[in-house]
Amino acid sequence: MTTGGGGGAGARGRLGRAGPGGSGRHFLLTFVCTGNTCRSPMAEAIARRIAARAGIATIRVGSAGTDAWPGQPASEGALRAASGAGLDLTSHRATLLTAEVVAASDLLLCMGRSHLRRVEELGGAQTARLLTEMAGAAGDVPDPFGGNQGVYDAAFAEIERMVRGVLTGADSARGRDAADKPAVYAVLGDPVAHSLSPTIHNAAFRAAGRNAHYIARRVSAGECGAVLRELALVGGGGNVTVPHKERVLPFLDRCTEAVEATGACNTFWAEGGHVWGDNTDVAGFLHSWKRLTADAGDDLDVLLLGAGGAARAVAFALLQCEEVGRIRVRNRSPERARALLRHFADPRIASAPPPPACAPDIVVNATSVGMNGRRSPLDLAALRQAPARVADLVYAPVLTPFCNQARTMGASAVDGREMLVRQAEAAYARWFGEPPPKGAMSRALD
Repeated sequence: MTTGGGGGAGARGRLGRAGPGGSGRHFLLTFVCTGNTCRSPMAEAIARRIAARAGIATIRVGSAGTDAWPGQPASEGALRAASGAGLDLTSHRATLLTAEVVAASDLLLCMGRSHLRRVEELGGAQTARLLTEMAGAAGDVPDPFGGNQGVYDAAFAEIERMVRGVLTGADSARGRDAADKPAVYAVLGDPVAHSLSPTIHNAAFRAAGRNAHYIARRVSAGECGAVLRELALVGGGGNVTVPHKERVLPFLDRCTEAVEATGACNTFWAEGGHVWGDNTDVAGFLHSWKRLTADAGDDLDVLLLGAGGAARAVAFALLQCEEVGRIRVRNRSPERARALLRHFADPRIASAPPPPACAPDIVVNATSVGMNGRRSPLDLAALRQAPARVADLVYAPVLTPFCNQARTMGASAVDGREMLVRQAEAAYARWFGEPPPKGAMSRALD
């Protein structure tokens, strides 16, 4: 994964399975047809060339057939069609699609619905897609088997168009009529029904007159990466929320310094054929922090609740603030808290002692506890000394229990609505290269 200050920056990208700084294994893309002698080997060869030219250095490409006879060479028509385009299929030998092939693949692109059903039977329901649907088309990829050379050449050209679009995002409007169908943006998470992101982003799209639509999409751990890339490469983008902000990193080709520094991504889009990721939670939190701590003084002691993607954004932001003297991390999973400490390796950040020994100036809740409006991540009365200020990244229809307790105890408290808006404004700017209409998102929450 290449890092940079924004879209279009950086050199070669990486599509792998490791986070920043890790080696990881390659991302395996497998094309599936029936005999693995026509469509899928042509797609495999096309994808290899496109990936090499696009600088996606560690993607691996393979192919298999649902009814393949192992060891069979590519068909004569496929050989000639590929040769006419400068590709050599003489060394190709057919592979039978098995459960092992499915399990080893990160994404399986199927030529037809019968192939998709077979992949699903072999355990690949979360990682299989129709090539046509990924490319914004409908139906199956036509099978040239038994046709004349003209049929094979036409099939090759169509497969090349679709594979190029999926891998590089070229002609991103192919999956929709730009004059009629809106680009789709989504927040990916689980749970996600509570999210206000569709409300504020659709308000901004309407105010700006953009032909775009934003939805909340619940995705599992196995789905999130493939869905992210699909949305971005067909001309859309979106956001990532709990619990996937760290999990999606291997599916990015490029990332900003904020992603590299936090090990988490909350915003994605495609530019120049590469899928980009940013962490606009950092900018969103800093905006809220500055308002909350305008007269708080220096050498502040901060208690940070949580150790996930949001907590990493907060920690990174706090480490940039001169007024912060110490950050103490408390999380229900001690190992995750230790992982956060190892990630930043800064003397100002350490594990928090038990609540009775804590006397923080400010408490920041970066967990998801409280979004149902019934629970609080910490009983502030259990602290040795009540904090003067509280920031809750959670937002709810009414004031969260955490903020409500803080205000009852005389502390200043802000919930996550302002941060939501500020990070969303920064995400919008990443997608479109300009800020949203002023106040459009804030007014949508009134």
